[in-house]
Amino acid sequence: MSNNAHDRLLALRFLRWFVPSHLYEGIEGDLLEEFESDFQQSGVRIARLKLAWNVLRFLRPGIFLRNRFSISTIQHHMLKSYFTFAWRSTLRNRSNTVINILGMTCGLGVAIMLFSIVRFEYGFDRFHAKIDRLYQIRSYDRFGNDANSHVPQGVIYTLKKQFPTVEHAAVVYGWTPSVI
Repeated sequence: MSNNAHDRLLALRFLRWFVPSHLYEGIEGDLLEEFESDFQQSGVRIARLKLAWNVLRFLRPGIFLRNRFSISTIQHHMLKSYFTFAWRSTLRNRSNTVINILGMTCGLGVAIMLFSIVRFEYGFDRFHAKIDRLYQIRSYDRFGNDANSHVPQGVIYTLKKQFPTVEHAAVVYGWTPSVI
């Protein structure tokens, strides 16, 4: 019977875990009475199986969630009240609402535009397998404008001669945006 008491303890400990404390004593008493009657009628094995089955039958949301969470949920009427209040406030203060919505729209538009520009700039030439070995040399004309300037072929030739670590070099001529 000590082995049965141990098995009952496991099932009843599991029951104690999910049943609220104020309901546990009554449920435990009923289950123990059923266990004793099953033990006398059918034997130890059947009594243990029936006890486990009866404990598992109590595992349902109505009992499991009862008095476990102290967070109160917002009722449907309260949400309706919030939306009614917001709508009336919007109608009462139309100019402030328009200013707020336009400001939020402009702010979100600028943020999305900046995000797309930064993503484009950081994603430029990222498809190369050896991106950490790529460098770009640019020349500027005397006015600080780089639209029509380019690196002469002599600079590329000198780079290859003086720096043996430079594997490949190429000249790229940049066209002005007005030409394209």
